[in-house]
Amino acid sequence: PAPGAATPSPAAPVPARTAAGPRSASTSRALSLATDPYLIDHSLLQGPESAGPAASFPIVPMTGTIALIVDAAAALVPERVVIGVRGVRALRPLAVEPEVTLFVEVTEQGSPDGDGLTSVTVVVDGQVAQPDGQSGPRETYARATVLLADAYPARPDLADPPLIAERPPRVDARSLYADRWMFHGPAFRGVTELTTVADNGVRGVVAELEAPGSLLDAAGQLLGYWVARQPHNGLAIPIVIESVDFFGPHPETGAQFATTVWVRFLTDVEVVADLTLRDADGRLWCSITGWTDRRMEGNERTLAAFRHPARVPLTDRQEGGWHLLVEPWSDPAARDIAARQYLSPTEYEQLSGRTPRAARHWLLGRIAAKDAVRDLLWAAGAGRIYPAEIEVGNEASGAPHVSGPGTEGLSVSLAHSGPFAAAIVGRGGSVGIDLELVSDAPAEAALLTPAERDLLDTIAPGTSDAAERAVWVTRFWTAKEAVAKAAGTGLGGRPARFVVTRVENDRLLVVVDGGGRWVTTSSGELPVPFAVGWTQESDMLGPDLGS
Repeated sequence: PAPGAATPSPAAPVPARTAAGPRSASTSRALSLATDPYLIDHSLLQGPESAGPAASFPIVPMTGTIALIVDAAAALVPERVVIGVRGVRALRPLAVEPEVTLFVEVTEQGSPDGDGLTSVTVVVDGQVAQPDGQSGPRETYARATVLLADAYPARPDLADPPLIAERPPRVDARSLYADRWMFHGPAFRGVTELTTVADNGVRGVVAELEAPGSLLDAAGQLLGYWVARQPHNGLAIPIVIESVDFFGPHPETGAQFATTVWVRFLTDVEVVADLTLRDADGRLWCSITGWTDRRMEGNERTLAAFRHPARVPLTDRQEGGWHLLVEPWSDPAARDIAARQYLSPTEYEQLSGRTPRAARHWLLGRIAAKDAVRDLLWAAGAGRIYPAEIEVGNEASGAPHVSGPGTEGLSVSLAHSGPFAAAIVGRGGSVGIDLELVSDAPAEAALLTPAERDLLDTIAPGTSDAAERAVWVTRFWTAKEAVAKAAGTGLGGRPARFVVTRVENDRLLVVVDGGGRWVTTSSGELPVPFAVGWTQESDMLGPDLGS
């Protein structure tokens, strides 16, 4: 049997071979949780049951795709055994919800190196089912070359690469999954022992489970754990393997292998490692060279929120009760993972219909608002709340509103600019917040009334530091915006209706239509200068404007 193990692969291809040419075959099959329910245990994300299985983003592991590729090659050349795989490329995640139709193209290349081996190229394409019942465009998901021979090669008597500063790990195999260092469910929990960690690798024991590709996936999980221990970019996704060599048939379910992962190369964007898997007698069964994971951009907070999304927010609560998010990613792939984690299926569809720039800010605002709501509910004693359980919509006026468990009677306001998003939530009254980047030379005449500019002169005269005055111009503007949002109208193209009439330290009084509200303002400089203003129900004054 091929070392890829029995997989849910397409029906065995019927090889086509002309008198003068090599064999080839084409097969297709549907792939979904209905056809392969075990793949729910390879869901990248966690979410509420109400969101449905698609929201958890179940995907075929790269090693599962390798198993499919190996089986397809073995079926094309049944008289030989698979001894290796070369040039594995996982070009995009193979998600299985909604259903995807796979097309596997297998072509015999003969023995191009003259070494007596049979080389077979395999390309895996797919078409995703669309809501209207049609299929999306056909795209390539993976490709590789499989090597076959009459028999397995002799097992080399090679020592594993040295590891530097080996030491006991801080977690054991059970905690690896229980604490979500790895996201895998039972069908893919193949790490049975974490033996040691080192500066340049990790050792452990992995087991063959029934799920196709589970053994090599477990070996890759050891590398994933090593990456997760780094101070940033701790989430890693397999994308490339240079070579896999097999020195015996695929093991039976339950067989265990001592595995060494040696990290060859580490940057902010990728990690490259070599792996060896040895059987109970210490004999080499599999050697992997150039296993490459793409590191998703992020920090310790983003990794914690990924591991525990129902209780760890991405935002920070600020003095005054509002929430601030500083965008932790510029990488579209990392941003998409956050979007899938935070948004309900309906919201994710809304995001997909926006331009990249608009989608970026829309997502940041939703994250900030959801975290602000969850923080208020947690403070009131709520338990686990997934961000996708809270939905953020808009009134006809554009004002945001929230829905979901425990959100009755809550009002919300959000803002986003540059890499920032801010949100504030109130119970039983209107709230407003605005955040703006500080311009080097703000257009004061367009932003402020003559009376406001006169007031500004008493705080930051035009002869004073230009940067300080620019910050105060921006504070004035955010105060006007915050009150307009609290009113549910926005500025409506008439900023002069909302007038800053008084300044007391960081608090600005904004008057509109005979009434007024105090707005607390603040400013910051990281990663770029910004100003923020926020107002709550308790900041509202009556017509007499008494304080």
